Amino acid sequence: MLDTPHFRSAGHGGFIAARAMLSPAQERWRAVAEELAHDILRPQAAAIDRDARYPKDNLDAIAGAGLLALRIPVKWGGQGVDVVTSTAVTETLAWGCASTAMCYHMHTCSLALITALSEDEQVEQIVHPLTSGAQIATYATSEPGSGSRWWHLDGHATRAGDEYVIEASKSFVTSAGHADLYVIPVRATPFSHPNELSIFAVPGATPGIEPVGAWDAMGLRGNASTPVRFNQCRVPASARLGPSGHGFALMMAYALPVFHVGLAAVYLGIAQSAFEAAISHVSARIHTDTGQPLATVETIQRYIAEMKLRLDQTRLTVYHVARLIDRMTVEHTDLIDAIEDNDFIMWIAAVKIIACEAAIAVCGQALQGCGGAGYKRGHVVERAYRDARAGSVMGPNDDALKAILGQRLLGMPFPWEQRSAGR
Repeated sequence: MLDTPHFRSAGHGGFIAARAMLSPAQERWRAVAEELAHDILRPQAAAIDRDARYPKDNLDAIAGAGLLALRIPVKWGGQGVDVVTSTAVTETLAWGCASTAMCYHMHTCSLALITALSEDEQVEQIVHPLTSGAQIATYATSEPGSGSRWWHLDGHATRAGDEYVIEASKSFVTSAGHADLYVIPVRATPFSHPNELSIFAVPGATPGIEPVGAWDAMGLRGNASTPVRFNQCRVPASARLGPSGHGFALMMAYALPVFHVGLAAVYLGIAQSAFEAAISHVSARIHTDTGQPLATVETIQRYIAEMKLRLDQTRLTVYHVARLIDRMTVEHTDLIDAIEDNDFIMWIAAVKIIACEAAIAVCGQALQGCGGAGYKRGHVVERAYRDARAGSVMGPNDDALKAILGQRLLGMPFPWEQRSAGR
């Protein structure tokens, strides 16, 4: 009964909670995402998970609804919405299909850098094809030798006349082999310091882009997050976003905030999905000895209450951080100034940890409440539990972020402020 009209109406708790935090304009876009999540994403989610199938049809539907261009400025043909709006859309899509939402999130994260840094011919070359909504972009940072240490990259670019030659291996690249555009940071030169970076927008059809293997993971099975090798990829000089060698500050200012709050939104949506599925199950499961539903058991009632409290706490945090990003964008002429704000960076790190831990906790309790039925392959809770488990290990992983937070709270510098001898 999980996808019956009754469940659809009974499962409005998370959507109502999100609506209460949004303006009418923000709610209009969230409502578009809700319709897609109910009617298109949710019915496909089990098959996408089972077959590890890239959700192209879902992304086409999202594009058709205008959601891929949400974060592109109005002056360039997009909708120009704020981070709160994209956060609400991402959370809602994740309720429908976590794999699709992750692909959408990485596209949105790419747009954060593209729209902040594109100039002159880059608008026509890079932004306008994305404005049409027909292209999907992705953001590829992690490398085999760096993992969660995003401030130390080994891939590099070499200037060759009017071109750059990119040599890099990127790990866990969402939409690998499917993206129309890869936004990647690499060392500005082969001899640059590990965090003296340049950022490039590399078209997916560029010779030398080589996805490695097939994606067969525990959860998020449809997002095609395989490694990608950029093997002597030649791109025009105009493919570089922002000044050479300053990419790390640009990543911190424009990509990291959107990346973390968007990830948090994905895992919040996953947790909400599991919570609603648990309510549906315990309300329908009747004990034959008492004739009463499982929902009348006090332990189950406590589980439901604890899940709701955790979801509410997390949602408040996620939307607080989204509003903080929007406020910083308004208050600072250049967001690079904002990354000097210690509290801002601390919130950006914390929101990912809080949401990922909440998703694991909520999905775990939902599984416990549903018992063997929820443990069976194909149940919404079983899938949500596996999807949620990716969050804490997804780079930058929660342990690495906690160490960074702890160092800062103890008065120590951030790791990237300590220039190492490693090259």
